[in-house]
Amino acid sequence: MKKIPLIGFAVLAFMFSACSFAMQPVANQPTKDPYKTMTTVVDHTFPKLNKLSSEGKLNEQTAREIIINNVMPYIDYRYAAYMVIGHNLPKTTKEQRERFVQAFYTYLVNTYSQALGKYDHQKIEIAQPRPYEGKRVMVVPAKIIQPDGPAINLQFKFRHLQDDKGWLAFDMIAEGVSLLSTNQSEVGGLINKKGIDAVSQMLENRQLKADADKTMTQAQSKAAAHG
Repeated sequence: MKKIPLIGFAVLAFMFSACSFAMQPVANQPTKDPYKTMTTVVDHTFPKLNKLSSEGKLNEQTAREIIINNVMPYIDYRYAAYMVIGHNLPKTTKEQRERFVQAFYTYLVNTYSQALGKYDHQKIEIAQPRPYEGKRVMVVPAKIIQPDGPAINLQFKFRHLQDDKGWLAFDMIAEGVSLLSTNQSEVGGLINKKGIDAVSQMLENRQLKADADKTMTQAQSKAAAHG
């Protein structure tokens, strides 16, 4: 299977004790024009990445802040999570769904922040707008322009919310590989085998381990600095 390039816009926390390292999902901000949304996200995200990279301050943590503030408000992470749960959705309780949505949100943020933490001055070109009035689902094509190497073709899928609330993105397709379909196969497959509670726990544990590793690394760095 092709590896999905995650640099750029993307697509796609949990309800338990205060001792967890969960991140609370941001509120969605549906927009009226998906093309302008894409342009706004790129214009706000990449200059910040360039600045941090030039200053030597770009890492997974700083990339995560950019993802949370500039990308996730435009991602329909709840819809994507429900699509991953798939046919098991009617079998779940409200509490189970909320737990999974928040764990999946954290998973998406970490997935994209790991990729952005490796940013190396790539640029994104958004295709010229095409009519989309009356559509419920639309695709915004784009390209990642790399300093060394061929361009990467992307497609960002948006869906129009009910009651004319606007558009949110729910999937990214890179060189024909859908991030949502990959998650449906991998994470959804685990739900089929282990159940939604077990998979939520797995996603949560990955976040807890990441935070624990980061804390240990920071502690070791401080200890080394003080001799």
